Amino acid sequence: MNSTSEDFNEVLSKSKKILERYALCDSCLGRLFANLGYGLSNADRGRAIKTLLLLKAYNSLHGITDENLAKNLARTGFKPALTLLQAKEISVKIDACHLCRGLMERIEEIAEKTINALKDYEFDTFLVGATVPQHLAEEEEEIWRQYKINTGEMIKSELTREIGKQIEKQMHKKYDPQKPDITIIIYLGDTGEVSIHVNPSPIFIYGKYQKLKRGIPQTPFKDDNTQISIQTLIADPIVRAAEARGAKFHAAGREDVDVLTLGSGRPFIVEVQGPRKRTLNLKEIEEEINKNARGIIEVHGLKYVSRSMVAKIKALAEFAKKTYKATVEFEEEVTDEDAKKIEENFRNIEIKQRTPIRVLHRRVDKVRTKIVYWIKAEKTGPQRLTLTIKCQGGLYVKELIHGDQGRTKPNISELIGKKVKRIILDVVDIEEKT
Repeated sequence: MNSTSEDFNEVLSKSKKILERYALCDSCLGRLFANLGYGLSNADRGRAIKTLLLLKAYNSLHGITDENLAKNLARTGFKPALTLLQAKEISVKIDACHLCRGLMERIEEIAEKTINALKDYEFDTFLVGATVPQHLAEEEEEIWRQYKINTGEMIKSELTREIGKQIEKQMHKKYDPQKPDITIIIYLGDTGEVSIHVNPSPIFIYGKYQKLKRGIPQTPFKDDNTQISIQTLIADPIVRAAEARGAKFHAAGREDVDVLTLGSGRPFIVEVQGPRKRTLNLKEIEEEINKNARGIIEVHGLKYVSRSMVAKIKALAEFAKKTYKATVEFEEEVTDEDAKKIEENFRNIEIKQRTPIRVLHRRVDKVRTKIVYWIKAEKTGPQRLTLTIKCQGGLYVKELIHGDQGRTKPNISELIGKKVKRIILDVVDIEEKT
């Protein structure tokens, strides 16, 4: 006898012993040997095993040769065995499946409930997960240990696969465990209740904004969802269009409330969370944002990007070269020599900045090193200099100018020996490497 025959006989022998102790439905019996055979569902596999066992329990020449085996098969609800015993007027009580408690017979019902939960969502790819009562998994593993079974699979694996097949078939969607548009989690309760949780993957929309009015924060102040901010002006129309739960706003740095952002604008990404719709008319949304903003901001270049772009946007905040225009009023008169001195001393120079006093309440107190590439300085009034500053992202430009009580060194105020009275600052360019 070859090893294949021995393996086959071992499957039948183990199945017979298991059914002597436990009533198992077709799926749960077949799942114990899920790695054997090809092109079979676990239910097919379980029925095949039961059919072969019934051949051992009965033949037409000798009748029932193993009544206990026939009864053990019948109590699982196996119809050929039930029909045989009824013909022989032998009564038997059908027991619920020891492992799934009838769960596997509800696959179509659960699949239908899942599909109904998905009908309001736009998606092309999906992933199904499940949580099952702990005792089901433990009882299944106990049978594996008792009968030395190493060919089985977990009940939730079969459940998610079979429901996934129904979604593919009925909704014409594609299973994708790597990058699903939507993830479905099926929660199974101890008493048989089923709940479906639908979790759409976020979509990421990139663009640039120009801030054209001072006094507007990039994000709402804490606990004030009614405040106008750049985030709300941009994200709210996108959230409405996507019928989403909400959004996160990621930007390449942030300007102060009193600072404008001009030039080509500041790059940002809106991470749209829980979208019911994924295909949006970004041109129309862009027009809506700009119309509703009424000159506060202007957005352009909306497009879809991948999640990986968020990290790139964040890196821009720290390392991209940025250009600022600062109009600086001093407490005393400035000279052309002051302007020249600034230009000569601030060229490819490292700036040591301790966390500014104005942000100490929300930032760790540490020293940062940033680079100023160049400054162009022009006297534009008796006490006024207009500065164009090109520097590394993350530099606190106001502190570079006034010194922040010596926390930024070197600084312009200290260099020319004159105290700063007022600064009007604009971002005029953010270099974005592609």
